[in-house]
Amino acid sequence: MQLFYTPQHARVGDVIPYYEDGKFHLFYLKNWNPYFGSDRKDGWHLLNTKDMVHYGPETAIGILGGTGSVIKADGIYHLYYCVFEQNPQRQYVCHATSRDLDSWTKHEEETFGPDETIYLPTDWRDPYVFWNEEENCWWMLLCAQSQGKTGRRGCVGLCKSADLHHWECCEPLYAPHASMAAYECPDMFYENGWWYLIFSQFTDRFQTIYRMSRSCHGPWKRPKTDSFDGRAFYAAKSCGDGNHRYLFGWNPTRTQNTWNFDPDPNHEGYDYKTYDWGGTLIPHEIYAREDGTLAVRPNPALKEVLSIQNDVKWAPMNGAWEIGETSAVVDTPYAYASALSENDVPHQAVWHLISRFLKERSALPWHCRWMRSLREATIST
Repeated sequence: MQLFYTPQHARVGDVIPYYEDGKFHLFYLKNWNPYFGSDRKDGWHLLNTKDMVHYGPETAIGILGGTGSVIKADGIYHLYYCVFEQNPQRQYVCHATSRDLDSWTKHEEETFGPDETIYLPTDWRDPYVFWNEEENCWWMLLCAQSQGKTGRRGCVGLCKSADLHHWECCEPLYAPHASMAAYECPDMFYENGWWYLIFSQFTDRFQTIYRMSRSCHGPWKRPKTDSFDGRAFYAAKSCGDGNHRYLFGWNPTRTQNTWNFDPDPNHEGYDYKTYDWGGTLIPHEIYAREDGTLAVRPNPALKEVLSIQNDVKWAPMNGAWEIGETSAVVDTPYAYASALSENDVPHQAVWHLISRFLKERSALPWHCRWMRSLREATIST
């Protein structure tokens, strides 16, 4: 059992989920850095799970490229991904097909870049393909940057197709002129009268966020709380099983200093280090509130496998805590309050946490950190 999957010698990068016949097929980009063993196989890997608690087996599928999507049409699996060129920098969308999800035939003649009258050629990646019943055609969303007179060009690009082989570039689906970086890993679905557009951004926020609209064309509303988790939850894509919809992202490590941004490489505290690309697989269940806004909660299967109760005693440190036999509640106008556990806490557990914050802070996603002696862990809710 591995509640948050991490491959040996590597990290989980962007996840591309596909569901069929009671099983989630989790394609993902594998980050081996800095491992160079003989068993290293770069590119897309396929990981299977039925409950997001038990994972495996894992195989490399021979696709070398960036994030994309997998769909099935007329008995054929279609995989879309992206590739990168340097000097000059350009990005392209690629297509491959399969009958078994393992062996893929690449259609190199279908590789295409953007219409450069609409988009910049430097950002054209992360294709997400789905059937839009409202328009009776296939839509492809892309991480892109639009042409413009300022640097605020980040957008969600759009292409349309009738046959999954020929694509027409259209005007951006979402271009708020708010970001100087492209919106990564776009995802879109319709549920309960709302269209939801999910993407990740990495400028002022390193986070997975979403927008909502009554129409697939927008306008796109930014909800008051527009994120699903903390700032370490990134590149998340959604997938449904017919009853529930889940969000698959990753929480990064801080050990490699991938971007050389660490302020002090010799500092022993990881809180001062920057996020690496890739880390641990984090699955959440998505649910809608009464007003249509989205939130996430732990995978329901955890209730079946984590059934032993462990009562935790708490010692308040900062904040006006109310400590009961089965609860620890804090009410504070500030962004910080702390309490330490007086007894051992298991390495794997489900925490039922209740927070009360003034100034309408109760809807904010947050992390709870506990420390005992020299052992430390972070629990996301």
